[in-house]
Amino acid sequence: MDSQVKAAWILGGCTIVAAIIGVIFNVGGITNILKQDMPPNLPHFEPNVKIAFPLNTVQIQDTVSGTAKDIPEGKQLWILIYPKNALKYYPHQVDIKNDRSWKFTAQFGQEHNVGDKYDILAVLADKNASNNFATYINTAADNNWPGMENLPEGTDKITTITVIRE
Repeated sequence: MDSQVKAAWILGGCTIVAAIIGVIFNVGGITNILKQDMPPNLPHFEPNVKIAFPLNTVQIQDTVSGTAKDIPEGKQLWILIYPKNALKYYPHQVDIKNDRSWKFTAQFGQEHNVGDKYDILAVLADKNASNNFATYINTAADNNWPGMENLPEGTDKITTITVIRE
């Protein structure tokens, strides 16, 4: 076989190998065509909730405050007070301000609860869980604020801190 024929066979073989590699690794025009039909990658943000105050100790009534951003649509931020000696949740609906801050006053037990530990939980609630929390708030005063034994379905814990009552 002369050198020109050998070169043609080698060149043809390389072209076939390159085409196979292109198909296997989806290189070239096929990838670009497929990308045109796909939506752009949208940024994904995790909820960012911080409990800024209190840090370690609380009074019988004390301010609870923090910040919140990137709350998913359809979710609402609730802050729960959880006395570790009572094992019940006391929900507080928060209003997130334009500067992303929130703040409210909470009750931490009675006079005799000095030294008790309390968890302060930030949770996100879907519509049904928010309705359960709101129903509790609307009826609890008539029942001496009994607390909620369980979190409603549709509640996601975001962050928790533990404080001690002074």
